[in-house]
Amino acid sequence: MSDGRGIRSGVPGEWAPTAFLAGGLGIGAAVLLVAVQGLANVTAPGWVTVVPGLGGLLAALLGLLSYYPRVAGPAPRLGSAGAAFALVGMVLFVVAVFRVVVSTLTTGATLAERPDGVTLLLVGTLVGLALGFLCYGAASTRTRTPSRAVGHLLLVPAAGILGNVLYVTLSGALGVGVVSGVPTVSFLVAAVGTVALGYRLRSEVSSADQSERADTTA
Repeated sequence: MSDGRGIRSGVPGEWAPTAFLAGGLGIGAAVLLVAVQGLANVTAPGWVTVVPGLGGLLAALLGLLSYYPRVAGPAPRLGSAGAAFALVGMVLFVVAVFRVVVSTLTTGATLAERPDGVTLLLVGTLVGLALGFLCYGAASTRTRTPSRAVGHLLLVPAAGILGNVLYVTLSGALGVGVVSGVPTVSFLVAAVGTVALGYRLRSEVSSADQSERADTTA
């Protein structure tokens, strides 16, 4: 049964709300921990920020892949593009984590010490994640699947991540320093948007479940 907005309990993609919530919380925790360390002028073990950050990225990517069935029918091209970007991001993420693990086991490097190429792989992961959000956001906004509000929320993390990547890239190209607060704010926007997205999706799924139960008992 459907509630008229395209959400139905039991359909593929029902794990997306939980994945987005976990992703936003993980990314947000990592960003805040880095900011607190900078403000307090202290240094915590690398895993303190790396683990929640990588966990958040993984959860957000899984959320995008889980969300695909919801837009595959109403917006096949944008849906397929979003899934492709998310899949590319996932592949780059797995390769990056693999290289970090191998480096840690073979050289004794800490989690915070990135092997050559890992930073570029993680940037590619972020771009794939952001473009996936962007495509799904456009698809959901245009087709109202499951609602325009969800579509708008999908665009928030895309704007936060892509805005930060563009800012850092332009700063490097122009030879000017990166203001540390800008990446922090950008990623916090992405994290808060992802949490809000997960909460909104969970609320709409809950409403759909209640409508389905009401229809069943009627």
